[in-house]
Amino acid sequence: MIQQVLQILGFIFEGIGLVAGVTIASIVMKKDSRYIGNQMMAAAMILLGIYMGSILTYDILFPFFQTQEWIVQVFYRIGVIALFFGTMFLFFTIQVMCQSSAWLTLKHTLPYAIGILAYSIAIWFIDFLEIVSGDQVNTQAKIMIPLYILIVGVLYFIIFSMIGLYRYGIRRSEGSRKRKMTNFFIGLVISLLAIVINVLSNLLEDPLGILDSIFFGTLAIAMIVMTFGFIGSQTDTPQDIKIDMHE
Repeated sequence: MIQQVLQILGFIFEGIGLVAGVTIASIVMKKDSRYIGNQMMAAAMILLGIYMGSILTYDILFPFFQTQEWIVQVFYRIGVIALFFGTMFLFFTIQVMCQSSAWLTLKHTLPYAIGILAYSIAIWFIDFLEIVSGDQVNTQAKIMIPLYILIVGVLYFIIFSMIGLYRYGIRRSEGSRKRKMTNFFIGLVISLLAIVINVLSNLLEDPLGILDSIFFGTLAIAMIVMTFGFIGSQTDTPQDIKIDMHE
């Protein structure tokens, strides 16, 4: 009974994350689709939504097609790739806020994009995922290196986004501008907590899926909080929270 409740909660949180990602991206782009910061933020939210949607897809399909393990294998990889690229675009968003769109040069962005693209191609050919059959999808990593690379990369993007936002934004701002940046920072902290929970769910035995449910709920909350910090009120412009590192 408890497992079924947790499974349903997981479905709900994953669905919220998917809908939130698409909705948030639409709101951000509606405010100003020409601002590169909005474009980066929208891309990040859509990709995080795809991550949640991919997990939701195989969670729903697998109980009906347990002999078709490829469903989990494919959608798990799609989700992992979306999560990695999504946090990269979130990192790019912070850099635009901190240093303006001038930061978005090939010198700064290409190494990250190539590295994640190489990782994305590699995991399609590495048999690193084991599926444990049962009423609920349970995946285990047979080879931990791909998982470690993902965790380190995502943590890097989130932590350095937090450092840049606090150092060059929150400390140098006041009033509504500071409040919006603080909200964004809180969203990053929540997302960092979500990643820690996800790491624990992979390292510890969690037969009931409690940590997985908490992870998806926490990540969905983080997405919403970050976006409220980014777009502010309807009278604000996206550039209101752009940060000048030379102030």
